[in-house]
Amino acid sequence: MPLAASNAIAIIGITSVAVLLWLFCAFSVANTARSNGQSYNSWLLAGLVGGLVTWLFGALYFRFAGERSVRARHSERGRADLPEIIRCPSCGQSVPSSFKSCQFCNQPLHSRKRR
Repeated sequence: MPLAASNAIAIIGITSVAVLLWLFCAFSVANTARSNGQSYNSWLLAGLVGGLVTWLFGALYFRFAGERSVRARHSERGRADLPEIIRCPSCGQSVPSSFKSCQFCNQPLHSRKRR
């Protein structure tokens, strides 16, 4: 009897690790897609269906054909023309540094120097 119980526990443990790895692959490829301007939900669904295969495909695809990669390859001196991101001092959201006020709370992002 104890041998059957330990086998069941081992099977549950291995299955749990496999499910967590599958979910990690799905969510990481979806996050990579979102950072490259692609649909998060579509890539999440593809990751849930394909698992590790979709994760490997997504990693290669976004490495060589993703928006960030293309913009870095075709810009001057290998630097991407992506905006610098700063945190809003009021609400803490991420906002491009070129904005004068936060798009979420409408507070000014940069302190003005007084003369």
